[in-house]
Amino acid sequence: SLIPGLVRHLGHQDMVVIANKRDVLPKSCSDRKIEHWLRRQLKQQAIFPKKVILTSAKKNTRLDEIFDMIQDLRQGKDVYILGMSNVGKSTLINALLKSYASQKDHLITVSEFPGTTLDLIEIPLDEQSYLYDTPGILNTHSLTSRVNEEALKKILPQKEMRPVNFQLNAGQTLYAEGLARLDFMRGERRSLTCYFSPLVNIHRTKTENANRLWEHPNFFSLKIEEDLINHAFKLPAGKIDVVISGLGWFSMEGENAHIEVKVPSGVDVWIREALI
Repeated sequence: SLIPGLVRHLGHQDMVVIANKRDVLPKSCSDRKIEHWLRRQLKQQAIFPKKVILTSAKKNTRLDEIFDMIQDLRQGKDVYILGMSNVGKSTLINALLKSYASQKDHLITVSEFPGTTLDLIEIPLDEQSYLYDTPGILNTHSLTSRVNEEALKKILPQKEMRPVNFQLNAGQTLYAEGLARLDFMRGERRSLTCYFSPLVNIHRTKTENANRLWEHPNFFSLKIEEDLINHAFKLPAGKIDVVISGLGWFSMEGENAHIEVKVPSGVDVWIREALI
């Protein structure tokens, strides 16, 4: 959900990264480890924020720290909240206002469907400056931009993701519903952990049967009616995540593993340092 070219657009403006939806990650993973991991990901994009704060707008987590940080860093200047669609910017601002500003007349109405803030919304911070909620930037390389509202509410996790574990042999396939699939082509038997919304079912089958399963008209409760495009990877050693943009990720030891990931055309798939 990082905005491509963000540094190029903002120049030397002070920047803070607020990582929302902490509540959907397993509680067993410490905030400190998540923050250090996030800083390493940001560094790869040449993003060096003044501060990184993990929060859950839905659970009102660390709102006082965010509010104090905004007041401390802005020094009378305007504040802009930027982000991709569906990251919960408006929900976060509403939570801040409800807790601290007592400006109920200025509360932003969040649609029942995610990603529907369409205009620049300004909230007064004082007589001269404002906090601006900007429209969410549509990520056309995310699966979230390719599904309808009903499917979107299922693939965006609303509660803690429970890791789902499999032992996988070469020649086996995992389907994340009818939305994406991972084929384990070559390598020794190994454990693989799935991190997806609890409403996204994972199905294991032999790769030789995977195409026939895809063509079954009623097998998947969620299915995208597009041909899937193949992405082949020879994985590096160590624990890595195989990420499908907007859907979730598979976590596994990568050494000597050859996999193929099939997703709708244009949806990003990449390998990253394991988050958990």
